[in-house]
Amino acid sequence: IRIQSPTLDIFFARGDRILSEVDVTENGIVVTQTSDDPQLVEALYVHADEVSAMVERGMHAVHEMMMQRAGN
Repeated sequence: IRIQSPTLDIFFARGDRILSEVDVTENGIVVTQTSDDPQLVEALYVHADEVSAMVERGMHAVHEMMMQRAGN
């Protein structure tokens, strides 16, 4: 079973095509990432959903995602 999100593969392969902007606020940071590569944009959205799920539900969300990728 693969633990790492498959979205990271495209980020590592095409990371030079992602523009990241980080703004520091009173409550933390806001990261905005953009790209002119449609596949990267799709992966950014998927990854953002994965991270949000992990923040909201912790390791339970991680286990769910792993099981979905494994076809269970």
